[in-house]
Amino acid sequence: MKIQWSAIRWKPVLLAGIIPPVLSMIVVFLIVAVFAAGLAIQARGQPDQARINQFANQVSPWVAPGLSILLTVGAGLWVARRAGEMAQLHGLLTGVIVALIIFILDRVFGGAFNLIDALTFVLTLAAGWVGGWLGSRVRSKA
Repeated sequence: MKIQWSAIRWKPVLLAGIIPPVLSMIVVFLIVAVFAAGLAIQARGQPDQARINQFANQVSPWVAPGLSILLTVGAGLWVARRAGEMAQLHGLLTGVIVALIIFILDRVFGGAFNLIDALTFVLTLAAGWVGGWLGSRVRSKA
């Protein structure tokens, strides 16, 4: 099968690729904000910043990538349902965009590349492909 790059719907792929990492960062921010608010209520004043940082450092490395992977399945499905013949490719490209954004954000905020980062990268690509596959199946039944 020859890939026709001009037939790829890039706008939906890019939009679907940006949304999962952004939403996962917002969710992590909200989780940490609720934790900080709880500490502020307990302390009846300024919460302990060290405890907030410790909580954020424990939650962020797991919640953000995990949620991004789950959201990538949905984003890949959304793109693939509108893609036509190349649904799985559209889902995979969505996964590539998400994985690259996560990789860049990890390098900017995280540090050295490690095994967890590699696993997250591969799982995000797989999630995009699975979303594309599911989207092609949903589309073919309709």
